[in-house]
Amino acid sequence: MRNLLFTLHKYTGLITGLLLVVIGLSGSLLVFHEGLDESLNPQLMTQGKSTLPLNDIVANAEAELGRKALRIEPAQAPGSPHTLRFFAPPGEPGPIQVSVSPYTGEVLAIRTWGDYLMTWIYSLHYTLLSGEIGEIVVGVLGLCLLGFCLTGVYLWWPTGKRKGKWRRNLTIKRSGGTYRLHFDLHQVIGIYFLPVLLVVAFSGV
Repeated sequence: MRNLLFTLHKYTGLITGLLLVVIGLSGSLLVFHEGLDESLNPQLMTQGKSTLPLNDIVANAEAELGRKALRIEPAQAPGSPHTLRFFAPPGEPGPIQVSVSPYTGEVLAIRTWGDYLMTWIYSLHYTLLSGEIGEIVVGVLGLCLLGFCLTGVYLWWPTGKRKGKWRRNLTIKRSGGTYRLHFDLHQVIGIYFLPVLLVVAFSGV
């Protein structure tokens, strides 16, 4: 059983590793999506002393597009815009997003979801730019990551009665050569970050 799980752990990792890296890096960028989007589009930032009621913000955005908004995403930091989302017109890749100044009520930008960088990164993370098939692939990759976590614990778990195996499996030996160093990095970092990896993989699926 140990040899079988080792083979599955290794070769599934080789096959899916690159895609998991793409999903992980794009997800890391999305954690900071609002700040990155505002840095890339400085016209979204405004300043003022007092903010308008949200009813006024919604009314201005709806008047600009001539339809009802689906939802509002309030500004997360001083100077950031409120963002309202509207149904996508036929043929568009995603909903319309309207950015409105919280101070003046001015419509700062009207953009289509998927047409600008941060939403492209979201689509890359969520579907690998492949629609419904991509969603399924990403879900399967999440299951693979769960499998890596569980098989990794089994393979890492110290066996036998020799003293010091627990300590050896929880430390990185720097004097054992390149292969040993990489092996220790893999198993030690993996076991310490196991709770986080499990939460990320399960919630992602």
